[in-house]
Amino acid sequence: MANKSGAQFVLSGVLRDMEIASDEYMQGSGVQGLLNSWKRHITGSRNIGIDVYVHDGMTGALLFQRRYVDKSSGDVFIPASYTVGSDGFRSTATGQKITDIIHNASGDIAAALSCYPFSARIADIKGDKIYIDAGAQEKLNVGDQLIVYSAAGDNVVLDGGNSAVANKQPSSVLTIQSVTPRYAVGSLEGVVKKPSIKIGDWVRSQ
Repeated sequence: MANKSGAQFVLSGVLRDMEIASDEYMQGSGVQGLLNSWKRHITGSRNIGIDVYVHDGMTGALLFQRRYVDKSSGDVFIPASYTVGSDGFRSTATGQKITDIIHNASGDIAAALSCYPFSARIADIKGDKIYIDAGAQEKLNVGDQLIVYSAAGDNVVLDGGNSAVANKQPSSVLTIQSVTPRYAVGSLEGVVKKPSIKIGDWVRSQ
């Protein structure tokens, strides 16, 4: 995912629990049973459990993992036509709880990654000029130095074979020479063979 989008981080999540439970015992058959079943959306409650993950786009390492749990009560029904994040979705009891979880998770992720090294991709190479897909918006400045890592690398298998992270080795140091709002241009230190640096390689702050 990170390779395709050029993203520094990959955010993902899993809905672990969205079960509706009623405070009352529902019984009956036919129309009566159907009415009793629909009462669960009005008088019941819904457990909410969401796991949130953030992976490093360069190495695949898991940087953040947390489970968020809550419960909504009353009218816990969400119309199928409501899109997550829409005003209609947020107007429901369950939608508001999920919105709160997203807000809390965003703050937790920002705090956890606030000191994490900055990363970007090499977008173009013209002669000895290296263009990266980050600029003033990412607070880069002339004179900044970034370590260059090859996009290719052997994977290290972890967790008994359940996951793997990329074993990338630094190949050079890029010094930023000019900065625009959306990209920056730099040059490599020393003499580096062109085949060792290519479009798609990573640069990361020291």
